[in-house]
Amino acid sequence: MSVAEGSDTTRSALAKGAPTLFISQVIGNIGFFVAVLILARGLGPSGRGVVAFCTVFALIAAEVTNLGVPTATTYAVARDEPSRGQLLTACYTFGFALSAALAGIAVLVLSVVPARPSFIDPKLLLLVWAGAITSAVLESGYGFLMGCQRFNQTFIFGSVAPWLYATLLLAQRSIGELTAVRAVLFWVVARGVAALLMFGASLRLARPGLPNVSTAIRLLSFGLRAWPSSVGRFVNFRVDQIIMGFLAAEAALGIYAVAVNVSEILLYLPSAVASALIPSVAMGLPRTHTAEILTNFRKTLCLTLLALGGSLLFSPVLIPLVFGSAFQGSVLPFVILSFGSVGYTMSAIFSSTTLGLGSPVRSAAGPLVALVVGVILDFALIPPAGANGAALATTAAFLAGGVAAAAVFRRLHPFELRQLVPTARDVRDLASAARSRLPRLRRTRSQP
Repeated sequence: MSVAEGSDTTRSALAKGAPTLFISQVIGNIGFFVAVLILARGLGPSGRGVVAFCTVFALIAAEVTNLGVPTATTYAVARDEPSRGQLLTACYTFGFALSAALAGIAVLVLSVVPARPSFIDPKLLLLVWAGAITSAVLESGYGFLMGCQRFNQTFIFGSVAPWLYATLLLAQRSIGELTAVRAVLFWVVARGVAALLMFGASLRLARPGLPNVSTAIRLLSFGLRAWPSSVGRFVNFRVDQIIMGFLAAEAALGIYAVAVNVSEILLYLPSAVASALIPSVAMGLPRTHTAEILTNFRKTLCLTLLALGGSLLFSPVLIPLVFGSAFQGSVLPFVILSFGSVGYTMSAIFSSTTLGLGSPVRSAAGPLVALVVGVILDFALIPPAGANGAALATTAAFLAGGVAAAAVFRRLHPFELRQLVPTARDVRDLASAARSRLPRLRRTRSQP
């Protein structure tokens, strides 16, 4: 493959993957937003806090215990098509076995910690463990489909869990009392169904190969090097809710959880671009990427800043209007968190690019810096400032991680700092792309 062909492959795959994944996240998270609304209205701040702690603990347990295998699967499947059957077997085996064993240990530790939240009981512990397993298997399917660049299937099945969750919650509210335990149970069921659908889609793409020790070692070796990056980025935006569960009342956690859920809207686009970058960059040639990556970063940052401005304008009115006056306290934490989207955009894109270029250890710099800064500030700011302190800690962590990720990428592929700043040409390109899509939409709507 020539340099030009490598660049074209990357540009084509990225142009195809990022919008599809973005739409998937928007549709899926609309479903999750509906679920959050039902939880907030049905359970209030305290009940919402209980559900947030349990689901976030399960998600973190799944992410920490997968040892980076889903990320390694995406990279390996994109580069080694003949081995996809063996990679399929290895990634799902790892996904289930690691989560069942290691997440089980994490839940056991939670059950005996003297300072654990008062609402934790055996039913919730069992559901947390089940949620960690289903989440890990779901991530295995996501990693495999992303490596195959099956963005449409990822889009479809990625939207199942949140909408099924919202449907189950709504059905329960219509026939009886909605409790925190039932809400967590529905969340586990919804993710389990989505995991099964992902597994079915994976089986249609590759026949499972016989277990292969060398393939397993290859996945685990790359995964362990990529693991700090994926864990750091994932955990940093959620670990503050776990820390709040130990340091603050569940009502305060419920207030903060709503602020987090709403602020995640600002992360959809950079997250989609970052996810599409790993397989896209892995298929290209390294020396073609710097200008392309910087252009994508600047355009993504432009759109993130546009969304940030709109959210700051409307959130003070919409949050209490939509979730109820009990969540008026979510407004200020949301405003603080929204500024972290700038750092998240920088960290997500440059860390994913570095990983796609085959440098998993270096890709961990930004997420790990963010995680360390965030945890330190959480313990310093949550006791005196509650939800506002947690929001300040997360925003500072994202900004620190973004600077670190960009610095690592710049060291590998030097560029001038001014190339990070959006230009008038970037804005014109985005406007031109938006205008070109309008006639297509009109033609689509006019067709019988």
